Amino acid sequence: HFGRNLDALWDVLTADIEGPIELVWKNPDSSRLEMGPDFDRVLAVLKDAEKARKDFRLRLEK
Repeated sequence: HFGRNLDALWDVLTADIEGPIELVWKNPDSSRLEMGPDFDRVLAVLKDAEKARKDFRLRLEK
């Protein structure tokens, strides 16, 4: 299931990992520059996972 795509990331975050989960993304501005449009796609998946799971927390740390 590690299909190297955002659907696989969604599956892992919402079904395969036991919580509680706190994901800390350090230097997101730097990541945005390096990743380009992929940054927003990944961030959207992470935010959706946070909405879908009460025990998942995403923290962007500058």
